[in-house]
Amino acid sequence: VAHPGGFALPHAPRDERRFPTATGKANFTAAPVEFPRLPAGRLLLQTLRSHDQYNTTIYGLDDRYRGIANGRRVVLVHPEDAKALGYEDGAYVDLVSEWR
Repeated sequence: VAHPGGFALPHAPRDERRFPTATGKANFTAAPVEFPRLPAGRLLLQTLRSHDQYNTTIYGLDDRYRGIANGRRVVLVHPEDAKALGYEDGAYVDLVSEWR
C-alpha cells in the first residue's frame, strides 16, 4: 500500500480486456438496495475481506490493503461517525447486534 496510487493484483479479464460474454464486453447491472432505517447512535456493520482471506479461511493477520498489521480485531468507522459517537481513534468498543 506504500506505493503511490496503491497496487493492483493481476486480473486477466481486466488486464487483457477479455470478457467471456455474448458481446465480448463487460456487463454491469444495478439492483435496488433498501437501506435499513437505524436508530440514532447505531451503525450498520459490513464485513470485508483482506488479501490473506478466502471466504472464512484466514491465512494471515495482516491486511496490507488497509495498512493493518498483526491483528484481526479491527473495526473501521468513518471519523465523523466515530466523533459523533464519542470515540477516538484506537478506542476499544463492544459490538452487539440488534438483528436476529
